Amino acid sequence: MNPVSEALCYPWQSRMWMRLWPPDRLGHALLFAGPRGIGKRAFATFTAHALLCASGSHDGPCQQCKSCHLTQTGTNPDLFIATPPETGKAIGIEQVRSLSEFMALKPHSCARKVAFVADADALSLNAANALLKILEEPPPDCYLVLVADRPQALPSTLRSRCARFTLGPPAHREALAWLKGQARLDEHSAEAALRFSGGAPLRAQALLAQGDFPGQINAFEEDLETLREEHADVVAVAARWKKAGAGLAVEWLQRRISTLIYERMIGPQATGKARTARLQERAQALDLKTLFRFSDVLSEAARLVGQPVDELLLLEDLLVHWIQLGRQRTI
Repeated sequence: MNPVSEALCYPWQSRMWMRLWPPDRLGHALLFAGPRGIGKRAFATFTAHALLCASGSHDGPCQQCKSCHLTQTGTNPDLFIATPPETGKAIGIEQVRSLSEFMALKPHSCARKVAFVADADALSLNAANALLKILEEPPPDCYLVLVADRPQALPSTLRSRCARFTLGPPAHREALAWLKGQARLDEHSAEAALRFSGGAPLRAQALLAQGDFPGQINAFEEDLETLREEHADVVAVAARWKKAGAGLAVEWLQRRISTLIYERMIGPQATGKARTARLQERAQALDLKTLFRFSDVLSEAARLVGQPVDELLLLEDLLVHWIQLGRQRTI
């Protein structure tokens, strides 16, 4: 077994925790869902640790008892963890069979057993169906804890047998205060990262850890403008974007196109940046159907990032699409 990451309950999760505890109010299967970067895996881990703790309370796992020590060192025989074998790979049926064998046994040293499935939306169809059979007749004193970014990827029959807890981003002020408290950040950088991450503090923290995040966003914007004017080389720009991170670049471009679609539909919005204002003005001259088609292309590119593909060629293709987009005007 691999150890679960450090158990945490972030400040914005305290109300959810009070709703969860004590465990006699819980079902045998718990599904924690919500957008990426809000801390749902950490919260699910916190819950799993508390279920195994000999003296778990409203304060969470005590971190002092034998069970907590075993959990922290990854040696608790009453904890089973299933994760994808590799990034982008599915959780297979063999892992679920091992999970089933684990749950069939009585607790070893704790009052309960916990099976923790991280990235549950990565379950293969056969694995999900095998897990469903376990939930139809759950063993006593066993809890199944699942975490998913995309719970809709799970079969509806599986979701219906879980107590679902949907976690959302904290209030903006709370997220900003937490983010600024993690490092010496200026408010502009923290604000920019939070906006980009959709208010998800952990996602914003990861973005800021990569370096000058606001500067990188400005560089993307400048490259997009120079490409639109056909004053830049696609290969050179793609190389810069790959160096910054293909995933970040594709995600930013998705957001930019979504903004252009929005502005094409409702009209240009006021802005203090001349460069962004020029893009907004030109959005009104773009064909809406073409923008939507490019949005579909970007969605497919986002799916491919991280897979065994040539990311440089992928980015070059997207940037060529962008240039062609500028040549297609409404009549």
